[in-house]
Amino acid sequence: MTRLKLASIAETMTESLRQIRLFVAAYEEGSFTAAANRENATQSGVSQHIHKLEAHFGAELFSRETGAIRPTPAGDLYYRYCVEILRVHQASSNEMKRFGSGLSGEVIVGLMPTMTRSVLGPALATFAAENPNAQVRIVEGFSAGLTERVRAAEYAFAVVPALQGAPGLNTRLFHSTPEVLVSRRSSGRVHMTPVRLKDLGPLDLLLPSPPNTRRRTLDTYLASHGVRVRKVLEIDSMFGALDLVANTDWVSIFPGIMMASDIDRDLFTINVIVEPQLNLDLVLIEPMRQPMGPVAETFLKLLEDQTARISVRLAQIPAGERAIGQIRAAHRADRPMRGGEAGLDRGRLLNSSAGSGTTRQVKTRTETPA
Repeated sequence: MTRLKLASIAETMTESLRQIRLFVAAYEEGSFTAAANRENATQSGVSQHIHKLEAHFGAELFSRETGAIRPTPAGDLYYRYCVEILRVHQASSNEMKRFGSGLSGEVIVGLMPTMTRSVLGPALATFAAENPNAQVRIVEGFSAGLTERVRAAEYAFAVVPALQGAPGLNTRLFHSTPEVLVSRRSSGRVHMTPVRLKDLGPLDLLLPSPPNTRRRTLDTYLASHGVRVRKVLEIDSMFGALDLVANTDWVSIFPGIMMASDIDRDLFTINVIVEPQLNLDLVLIEPMRQPMGPVAETFLKLLEDQTARISVRLAQIPAGERAIGQIRAAHRADRPMRGGEAGLDRGRLLNSSAGSGTTRQVKTRTETPA
């Protein structure tokens, strides 16, 4: 085969992949304009590519409506094939790169503050030491923004609160962690004992703002279980909230995995919320059309390993059914529970996989990305 023939085939393949990417972008964004912005094209160029595809197949792929487009059944079917084509193409490129010596290249990963505070540091340090020719860039953010970046394939993957299925995303459970009440060390509560929020006095409570996924879940929990709240202060900075809690009488509710490094420190009092227990499900999301490359896969494995280590650390703290029984006994006797009694057996409540049937677990709501 001549070089001219090979060049012609390569050019045809490149153009075909370009058409497929533009179609996938239009399908996932629901707009030719948004697809153009995502793929560094023009709105008219995207429209022309879609018209060419429709002329080629003799079928409409989208129905045009004012300000939006909607896929037809033919468009839905073609999208499934297109995503698979792009995924296979990327996978073949990744496999070819494995023939090189060692990992190299750069990926961008999106993480919530929940992950960056306790899990990220050890995982990133290990990755950097073992892979000097590869680079992982971490972007910290909240779920809505991270989800959009992953869907556009700008990030290799992200870890966010559980969300409803969205076009263009592969999703799986990453980790489930209990939510904990956090107050300053001089709060008078016994560190690492379980608490029922409804048994506490009126709380001055720091909460994330309403658009935050956890806020909706926390509001539902507080209202459904008779928790008395005196004042609410909204703050979307995890670290700002922690600073305020450490130095004032304000309290807050945080994911247990985020507070793991504070268990043996003297800055905070941490109490697992029980009856019912409140859990946060974290999910891994990645672009459906783009499989993870070796750099992203290696870093993800380190994140998973570090998360597992923290979970084991949490599970080793003594806790469980006996502590819950003592809470109930103290409540019936209308007397405060003694810290020494509660501290005898306090471990499994912090294990996100615990489910003895003694406490009813409440899962976080799913989120629809904005």
